[in-house]
Amino acid sequence: MALRPHVRSYSANKAARVFGFDRQPAEYRNLLWMLFTDPELRQVIADWPTQAPRILSSFRRDYARADGDPIIAIQVKEHSAHSPDFFQWWRRHEVDAPRQGVRALELDGLGKVGFEHTRLIVDEGRHLRLVVYSVQETDLRPKPSPAGWLAKERNSRLAAATARPRPARRAAGE
Repeated sequence: MALRPHVRSYSANKAARVFGFDRQPAEYRNLLWMLFTDPELRQVIADWPTQAPRILSSFRRDYARADGDPIIAIQVKEHSAHSPDFFQWWRRHEVDAPRQGVRALELDGLGKVGFEHTRLIVDEGRHLRLVVYSVQETDLRPKPSPAGWLAKERNSRLAAATARPRPARRAAGE
């Protein structure tokens, strides 16, 4: 999340459909604003109650570096006035380390899809960041526990070993 998280450019076909950028006037195509005020976007962000505070924490980290930028202070007041969740979580003063990892989105017709994301610094002085999302190669379906997998693997090896025909034993002296 950058200090001015306005969406400058996006794929009209894909990103607009997923994030709903076209539902917002240009001045409100701000991911932080949309995250806390757009109920449709809340449905897209899987595990929103966990993800939203993390994203806000990332914004707070950049806010601390802004050294009292009045535009950002106005943005915080506006967000606080329009979103009780933003207001409540902003008052916690939580700041997480920069994150990269996986964020899941609930996509129509596809269900939960994982996206690996990373932040790239474009211009530190102007607080410009580029966040890159790419589809995660593995799916997000629940995985069996390692213990369950090991037991299944052991059982399949045992079954394979007992199913093989054994060579006939030679009599002593043959």
